[in-house]
Parts: sequence; structure tokens; C-alpha cells
Amino acid sequence: MQINNTQCPTPKSTSFGMALKIKPSAREFLKTQPQKALETLEKLGEEFKDYKHWDLLVDDKGYHAAGKGVLDGQYTEIGCPKDARIYCESFSVPVKSEKFASAGSEINKTLMYKNKTAADEGLANIKNASYGLDRTAAFVRELEKISAQKAYDTAAKNAAEQEHLGKINDLIGKFGDAE
Repeated sequence: MQINNTQCPTPKSTSFGMALKIKPSAREFLKTQPQKALETLEKLGEEFKDYKHWDLLVDDKGYHAAGKGVLDGQYTEIGCPKDARIYCESFSVPVKSEKFASAGSEINKTLMYKNKTAADEGLANIKNASYGLDRTAAFVRELEKISAQKAYDTAAKNAAEQEHLGKINDLIGKFGDAE
């Protein structure tokens, strides 16, 4: 079984573009940032250029992780957690959505990992980064890693189902008896 071209369900294009999105409204915010932050943004633009599922968004309020399309139908933008802890039973790292915070209805979400070791490493990657741009970049890396694995798992499952159906059709075609 071979799996090719795993991608985010929306948009349905393989040309996913840059994952560093700087809105025009970010100009004033960026003027307050040190030169090192601007250089880091340039490096992150190169590092994230092939990300299919998540963007690092810069606007007048700062840095955010933004899902490409509406992921899970619940949010498109979440801020980086300042204090997160692992719920060992579900191997997840809790985060909060900032998309609906202004409306007074914050959405809680978790980063789901396959096992405790992966969750520990993911949380360490986020917590070991300094606040601001570095922490948000680490957060985007984790989100992309999780989303890419989920897309791969879905594609593998679909490929296995298609292979199974193909085998059934082959057997019916070869040994089937007209009713």
C-alpha cells in the first residue's frame, strides 16, 4: 500500500502556499518588535513554507496559530498557551481558542498525541520556547505535526478500505456467480 499527496481537506489544492501570513494591519505591531524578531520571522517563513495545515499569522494583536480552512469545525485561530499541562489519561495538551473570546465564549481544545511520550515531548517543545514569537512558532510546529499525522492516518485508512473493496470486487469478478 502506498500513500501519496496527503493534504488538508480544505482547500482541495496541493499548492498550499506560504505558512507565514503577515496581515497589513501588523505593520504597527512589527514596528515595536526588535530586529531579532524580524529576522526570526524571515527564518520561520522559510521553515514553514511547506506546512499544509497551519499558518503562523501576524496581525495587529501579535502572533497566532491559524488553521488552514476550518479544522474540526470548531476554530480557525488559537493562541499559544502560557500555562498548559498534560492530562495523562488522554495524552493531550489543553489550549484555549481566542477566536470567540471577544464574544465571551472561549472554546477549549486539546492537542491530541498518540502516547504519553509524544505528549511529553510536544509540551516540552512548547514550554521550553521563550514567550512571544518563539513560543507561538513552537506551537505551530506541534499543531502541524499533529495535523499531518492525522491526515496521514486518514489517508492510510482510506487506502486500506479501497484496497479491501478492490479485493472484494476482484473476487466477485473472478469467482462470482450470476444470481
